[in-house]
Amino acid sequence: MHLGIVITAQLDDLDDILQRRNNYICQVNTVACYFNKLTWRVRLKLYQSYCSNLSGCELWSLYNCAIERFCVVWRKGLRRIMGLPYAAHGHLLPLLSNSPPIFNEICRQFAKFILSSLCNGQRLFVQLQNIMAYLLTVSRLLVVMLC
Repeated sequence: MHLGIVITAQLDDLDDILQRRNNYICQVNTVACYFNKLTWRVRLKLYQSYCSNLSGCELWSLYNCAIERFCVVWRKGLRRIMGLPYAAHGHLLPLLSNSPPIFNEICRQFAKFILSSLCNGQRLFVQLQNIMAYLLTVSRLLVVMLC
């Protein structure tokens, strides 16, 4: 583990994403249990303050299937905090919570990290040859997503 990010020998993000998912579940359960008598709006504010820490997600591979599982858990947690039924459509959650979908937020932080690294003159990506191929693939994905 380095700076709170789980690093494996395979350079896979799975362990880090699963750890963040498990931490998120614990945080949602804490907010839901201790503050269940409050209104859903107050619980939502507490949720946004306490459960929305995505530090380190800018280093995740956007192709990792565990990110989708994280997004599913995020939607379930948001439904629980807001007191919505399980069948409430996931596309409505960002509108009701006034926050972007979690995958969009992960992509935004990823793009912000890349831009800030390149704009600040850091040579991180030049020194790490394995990451260069990854960045090319991800940049193509971002172009497709933005078009």
